[in-house]
Amino acid sequence: MTDNELKERAHRCAVCKIREDNLDCQAKAWDRCVEFLETVEKAETMNKRYTSKDLVAMVRNPTGEYGRFGIPPKKLPYVSVYEGTFILAAIACGFRWEQQDHTKLDCYFNIDQSSLVDTVRRLCGLPTQTNVAQQPTPTVGQPPTAQGTPVAPADPVPLANLVPRPLTV
Repeated sequence: MTDNELKERAHRCAVCKIREDNLDCQAKAWDRCVEFLETVEKAETMNKRYTSKDLVAMVRNPTGEYGRFGIPPKKLPYVSVYEGTFILAAIACGFRWEQQDHTKLDCYFNIDQSSLVDTVRRLCGLPTQTNVAQQPTPTVGQPPTAQGTPVAPADPVPLANLVPRPLTV
């Protein structure tokens, strides 16, 4: 996507307040937005938890400054993404949108919440909730290995051999 193609999309877009002159040097940001949005599923209803401004912050830095979705903060390469670029990318990816207020740029999208969390986790190099749910559950007494498969139980230590440790303060 070139900057001129992006400006042409903005010109044809019905979202109020997108300024074509604010879309210079946003070709890399467009790619980042599309990459992010292609892994997010569409929901039947609008996700009103996050506006386009919130979603842009997730594209720029998935974990945020203080962590997000229980994921600790992680410094990732920063890409400057304008809100208008994100909105145009979301529309191009087939998301429905609803403008919060015609005096502001903020939009809501039909983004599925659980797949949004999975996308952020994937961008941070963490297992997604979907992958965690698909891992086999170990049987009692068998801790999972790194791959999620059960291991043989260790020989149990007889209770008589256990010596209590003194408490240290």
